[in-house]
Amino acid sequence: MNVTIATLATPGFVFSSLAVARALRARGHAVAFVTDGAYAPVLVEHGFARLPNGADDLSSFQLDGWFDPMRIAAQVKHLAGALAASRPDVILASNLAMGPLLVRRLVTVPVAVLGSAVFLWPGLRASDESGDAALEARLAWRYADQMRHLTRAAELLGIVLGEAPYERSPLFGDRYLLQGVPGLQRRRAMLPRAARFVGPCTFDAVAALADDDAAWLAAQRAHGRRIVYAQLGPVFEKPSVWAAFRRRLARGDIAAVVCTERHDRPLDDAPPNALVRVRVPQDAVLPHADAVLCTGHPTAVLGALAHGVPLVIAPSGSGSEELAEACVRRGAALDVIAARDGGEDDDVFPRALDRLLDDASFARAAAELRDELAAFDGPANVCRELEELVAAQSCVPAGGAA
Repeated sequence: MNVTIATLATPGFVFSSLAVARALRARGHAVAFVTDGAYAPVLVEHGFARLPNGADDLSSFQLDGWFDPMRIAAQVKHLAGALAASRPDVILASNLAMGPLLVRRLVTVPVAVLGSAVFLWPGLRASDESGDAALEARLAWRYADQMRHLTRAAELLGIVLGEAPYERSPLFGDRYLLQGVPGLQRRRAMLPRAARFVGPCTFDAVAALADDDAAWLAAQRAHGRRIVYAQLGPVFEKPSVWAAFRRRLARGDIAAVVCTERHDRPLDDAPPNALVRVRVPQDAVLPHADAVLCTGHPTAVLGALAHGVPLVIAPSGSGSEELAEACVRRGAALDVIAARDGGEDDDVFPRALDRLLDDASFARAAAELRDELAAFDGPANVCRELEELVAAQSCVPAGGAA
């Protein structure tokens, strides 16, 4: 099987795609990537080719402006040119990559989407069961907004999307693969047929802590400090929790390993009980962590839960609210933005962190989710879904429909 992976150029998407690519290669399949050239060295390091964007190899598949029709059109151009060279049997697209969804209208190659950990759009039927009208409204708004972006790009390219029931929305592709597990998903019986739970697809590009960093972590433990792993993701227009976290660190009874790779705000001077690094190998730190602080994006959340570590989450958009809601509902996390209820209470964060560290029920809930996640081999499950798509495509007679 020949697979093209088309992913937005950001660590969370690229490295989850790499986890799948490695599993595909182990099963004897050929894999090539279509993404921005900034990630070419990483892909080459792991033995995968990146297909260029034309003779000039122009930038494409950037996360910034993923919704812009011109940038989506650039994705279509890049991917269409790559398909002519690679002739794949199936395309695996990252979440928010709109170009592959439009290419699906131009070729007979099936497209699967590697989505978030939970479904970020409405269920098949409206329901008042959740009791959360704001959540339902946000899901409906996100779906309408993303369809609007896809439609504008299609019109720019002269591609006809046509009318389709929600069950067969073009946003779902042929398969929409969720990196969570059923126990995280609300109203899972209302998911469209294209949605499948595959489990986490995680891959640490950095395998181990540097010796000095490992020694620092051991010293903090020896001093009796509890360890917090903080992944400071993008906050966009929202306030960062760093200032409040720094004040909490000043008490001296906890220590933090802080990853800033995706943070979009400057950090003030870190106290001595905080180890700040651009990139942190999660799997090397999480076995020592008592809590995780993050903005609610899948890499940090799924990493924490895979190790049975509870979370304090400060959601910052892009579906992080729904993943935070799922973790809170299961008792494995606290949402500090929801706790503020629109206010700016500076004590909300330290109170939440203290509660999480002192109440063992959060760790027990995280351990339950760890066991549920362990039953899902995400990369292997994605491979099987892609293999099934290709097998189904080969059974369709000329001019037929799957």
